Amino acid sequence: MNIAPLEFLAWLKEEHGDDIGVCEHTDDLGEKDIFIASDKASAYIPLALDKGAIAVVCASGVVDSGRPGKIFEVDDVRQFSFSLVQAVYGNDIAQVDLVGITGTNGKTSTAHFACQLFGLLGESAGYIGTLGYGVVSDGLVASRNTTPDVVTLYRYISLLYRRGCRHVVMEVSSHALALKRIEGLEFSVGMFTNLSRDHLDFHGSMEAYEETKLSFFQDYRIAHWIVNADYPAGEKLIERKMARDDDTFTSYGIHEANNGQHFTCRFMEDAAHGSGMVEIKTASKSQLIKAGVSGQFNLENMVAAVLACHVSGYPLADVVKAAASVKAVPGRMECLLDQKGVKVCIDYAHTPAGIDAVMSDRMLHAGERGKVWCIFGCGGDRDRGKRPIMGRSVAGHSQRVIVTDDNVRGDQAEEIICDVLAGIEDKTHVIVCRDRGKAIGCVLDSAIRNDLVLLLGKGNESTISYGNHRLFHRDMDAVMKHVSRQ
Repeated sequence: MNIAPLEFLAWLKEEHGDDIGVCEHTDDLGEKDIFIASDKASAYIPLALDKGAIAVVCASGVVDSGRPGKIFEVDDVRQFSFSLVQAVYGNDIAQVDLVGITGTNGKTSTAHFACQLFGLLGESAGYIGTLGYGVVSDGLVASRNTTPDVVTLYRYISLLYRRGCRHVVMEVSSHALALKRIEGLEFSVGMFTNLSRDHLDFHGSMEAYEETKLSFFQDYRIAHWIVNADYPAGEKLIERKMARDDDTFTSYGIHEANNGQHFTCRFMEDAAHGSGMVEIKTASKSQLIKAGVSGQFNLENMVAAVLACHVSGYPLADVVKAAASVKAVPGRMECLLDQKGVKVCIDYAHTPAGIDAVMSDRMLHAGERGKVWCIFGCGGDRDRGKRPIMGRSVAGHSQRVIVTDDNVRGDQAEEIICDVLAGIEDKTHVIVCRDRGKAIGCVLDSAIRNDLVLLLGKGNESTISYGNHRLFHRDMDAVMKHVSRQ
């Protein structure tokens, strides 16, 4: 088809009206949608047509399905579809203040907290990330990737705008940056949380991984940066800003910094409520954030979320007041006390740094201390080198270690466990139990008052992946089932 994207769209509007959509997955197809058949999606063309797609855009050479006038071949599907989504969804997206969050750990919690804060401040905010997309208070719809493909992402932002969201907070993964999934978007706020080892199976090296993360701030238009200055990569970002005499940034961290936009954080335990507090202060102002969340790293995420709302135009005191009503994110340092007095905490930590942050967090060990039990595993088809590192970290902070299955995917579960065990020198108190539900039950039977049980790696995920098979399992469900029988 030798036609420009805008002419193509105008031609379709003559027949179908103005309210036309674009999608890249048949599950998303609605009335009056154009289906984009990328290389991997070409097999779904018949299904898309059966489901009512008004047109299909695909690469040259795709065999016609027998429905002339519906299938349109183009030389460059990606560029053609990008022009389409800009034309279809661009006006909606221009009305939205986008907050983009990148970093190894903390993206999900920070985004979720920020959405809750916007809501408490009277502004409906949309969320796009690991947990799905939608308005947090109304429930989220599952999505395929932390940051969806560019067609789906533009579609989601537009849908959220039409639901009344004037802010959309989204996680920006390193895969999304490398694959240009956020191409063409402009952000009112861009945030860097931290950087540590992850996804080296994809990026190849820490240097390449860091370069990809920082490209968010170099390659995209971001009105205001928020940067965790406790990491060398964060310091690099701040130095680049200051070298340009540009003060459109805010930094935060436990260490003081030599810039007027920095908030120094001091973390404290709130023993009365079993959670924590954090004081944030600059040379001219100070605020105490009280939030019902556990863990210092979770409070770091809360600080980032508070600053995101503050630089979006809300008085800091108002945002801090709202933070007291923010709830923990499901599966992100979600804690309870069972009837025996055992503290159980579930977290998504699945990187060496994430594991270290949880295991060494003094706020989790407040009061009289017993044994620390840790149930964890490592995912398959991912960075194999981090497995022994995670094993060593868990063993170094726990009195009892239970190695179990995480998302095995297409890997061999036994091989994953052997890699983990290779990092543990003293295996005296290490148990292997591949059945995750059984492992949780056995530990909760054995733990006694004042013990701490950590369930790491799965968070709020509802399945465990074994090749093409998914076993239904949620850590919190397994815990509650066992606690109900106590």
